[in-house]
Parts: sequence; structure tokens; C-alpha cells
Amino acid sequence: MLAWATTTGLTVDELAMIQPSYSSPATPESIRREINDEVEWLTLRCASKHPSVSLLALRVVGDDDGAATVTTTNTTPFARCFASLASELERGGSAYDSKPQEYRFTMIVAIPSPQTILQKRFDASDTNVGCTPRPGPLPRIATFDLRSTSEGLVVKVVTTPHNAEVTACLERQYASWFADFGPGVWKLALRRERPLAPAMEPQNIASRTPSLATDCATAANPQTRATVSVSAKAGDKTFAITTDAEDPAFAGCLIKKLEKALRDEFTVRREVAGTHVPYFRIDADVRASANAGQLRSFVHVHVSRARTRPRSSAKLAQHADHPD
Repeated sequence: MLAWATTTGLTVDELAMIQPSYSSPATPESIRREINDEVEWLTLRCASKHPSVSLLALRVVGDDDGAATVTTTNTTPFARCFASLASELERGGSAYDSKPQEYRFTMIVAIPSPQTILQKRFDASDTNVGCTPRPGPLPRIATFDLRSTSEGLVVKVVTTPHNAEVTACLERQYASWFADFGPGVWKLALRRERPLAPAMEPQNIASRTPSLATDCATAANPQTRATVSVSAKAGDKTFAITTDAEDPAFAGCLIKKLEKALRDEFTVRREVAGTHVPYFRIDADVRASANAGQLRSFVHVHVSRARTRPRSSAKLAQHADHPD
């Protein structure tokens, strides 16, 4: 340890305090789970170069050093590629909390087609990625057309009503998300229509509006409850916020903080001339009135607004758009 201290420049006491991290050695169950979890990634990596198969029998051998080797009797290029990549999956390093045990087992893997994976991932995607709002018309529908061949992936979006900036933003986002799908020996195609919900959706405001700290309650006997109302029309420059708080200083402080919190929350980043600039726009009518709750700890504002959403059978997952 003294030699190690000399090499690293640390003291012996400092080195003694360093606790190495150990992982559990692989088992047949953990390796089986790991391969099943990575089937889609392995499939896309190999199917981009070779025609895929629907079922694949694998043989897995683990040694007493913690390494797992995956082989197959299937001689197709896809099968050999799949087994080779499965052998290289990350398994938590080489420091274990107990000695690895040898094991052997076989497993049958169902291989989804690249087209099935494409459809599954698209149906799990979300159009709420910071591409709206933008200056100009407010699109409420986006039609996506994804195609991939040996020449690469092409993503085309049509927004209704048309907004060129929203269209370009969605095309960039989806091209990045679906980069695993091109180029390849496959021929993939998908066309879907999706709603583009306003940023001022009730659930967005209710779930994302930050809690306000109670530093506005500075009076000797601070008010513990207040009702806050928020309203605006699409295109307004700011929210109209009122409160029934009796203390004028407290009411002014609360309104100012809430206005800033809402503006900060719903400011997006536009790409302009290669740079990202902030942009705020109220893109739907908003009407809300709610009890602000216990102000001694936090103020929670919940906003609701009646509107009709475009229908869509797609299940939307959550993503966030943060420029690099």
C-alpha cells in the first residue's frame, strides 16, 4: 500500500478509506435476464447487416472468472452476430463479492422483426419534446413518415396547420431517437398521426408548476391559506394572476413568484441560426382557480382547463427536449 500511495500521491490513511465496489457474480438467471433485456438492441445491431431469424437457440457457458460465452448452432450470419454481441454485454466489471461459479445452460430467444421494434418504439414515443410552441401557426396534428433502407433513415413530418419550425424540430428529434434504424439491409416504413397538445395542458401545469417557497410570508402572523387564480388567452403575453390573500405585500410577492415560475416552466429553447434561444408563448386558453394550500411549507397551484383533445389510440411515453 505504501508503494501505491507513492504512485498515486495519496496518503496511506486516504487509501485505506477507499472502499472498492463489488458486484455479485453472474448466474444463469441473471445472464438469461440480461440477454432478454437486450434482445431489441442485439437484433437491430445484427439485422442492419444480415437478414434476421424469428427464433434463436443459444448456449451459454460461464467460467469461474465471471466471463460468459454465448454460442449457437445456427450458422446464419445474423445468428453468429447475435451470439457474439451477447457474449460482449457489460456484466458489472471483474470485482465480485464472492467467487463466480461455473454454469451452463441453453435458452430459446424470440427475435422480433426490425419492423415490429420500429412500431413499438414509435408508439412509446412522445411529441411533447419542446418543439412547441413556436412563432406562427399553432399545429395540433403531426403526421410522421419514417422510412429506412440501405441508404439510411429518412424522417418526414407534416404539421397541421403547417409550421416550418415545429416541423423541422420534430424531424430532428425523431431522426436522433430512431438512429438505430438506419442504414440497413432492411426496408422499413411507418406512417402515424399524432396530436400535438398545447404546452398549457392541465396535467402539464399541475405536475410541472414548481412549488413556491414561503419566503413571501414575512408578517408576524403570516396567512396560512390563500386562493390563487390563473387565466390567459392564447396569444397573451403573460398570465393574469389574482389571489384573495389579505396582506398586500404577501399577495404581490406570491403573484410575482408564480408568474416567474410559470414563465420559466413553459419557456422552450428555439434553434435560431445554429444557437438555442429561449422562447415563451401562451399557446392555449387557460382558466384556473385553486386553493394554494398550506403556505407555511409550500404553495401548490393546480390549473385546470376545459378543452377537447385530438383522439389518438397511441400510448405516449415521456421525453424531454434539452439541447446539447
